[in-house]
Amino acid sequence: LHIDVDNAAGIRQAAEHLISLGHRVIGLILPPEEMAYTAQRHLGYRIALEKAGIAYDSRYVRYGDLLPSGGYNAGHDLITHFDDLSAIIACSDLMAFGAMQAAQLLGKRVGDEIAITGFDDIPVAQYANPPLTTVHQPIYDIGQQLTAHLIDMINGLPVQPVGEILPTTLQIRASSGGMRADRSTQAARSVG
Repeated sequence: LHIDVDNAAGIRQAAEHLISLGHRVIGLILPPEEMAYTAQRHLGYRIALEKAGIAYDSRYVRYGDLLPSGGYNAGHDLITHFDDLSAIIACSDLMAFGAMQAAQLLGKRVGDEIAITGFDDIPVAQYANPPLTTVHQPIYDIGQQLTAHLIDMINGLPVQPVGEILPTTLQIRASSGGMRADRSTQAARSVG
């Protein structure tokens, strides 16, 4: 019994969004290497870069612990080592919050001087300062489906092996600068 989200597609969506805003040097903060989905998220990043004709460079990749502290340390390291870095994809919202804090303490305006995205779309993401652009995964749907299968198992009903991958969606908010870019594009259209 396996129900998950399309981890590669989720990170690819975030990277493509940043690339569409003009970013070419994008850091990546991955979960610990032993996590089952880490390789898929890494793959999504590489696919987006390749599709855009941007060379993959492992120097822009860090690993975190899925906590704000891991995002802070990785974000701080990336920002202080690479002057040309303009965006960071963190593979969890908590790590994105840490990276945002590091950027702000280093004098960078998130969503303006540096774009940061997360993954999970936890409820507090929309209330971050600035609100976090993040990959939404349907946690409720996953839990609902798993619960239904467990109830069937408890009741002695036959349960077919399930290997389902659910889609993700990108929630664009101010931390990526996407909201600002959308407004300026709309303003340009209304003037033109």
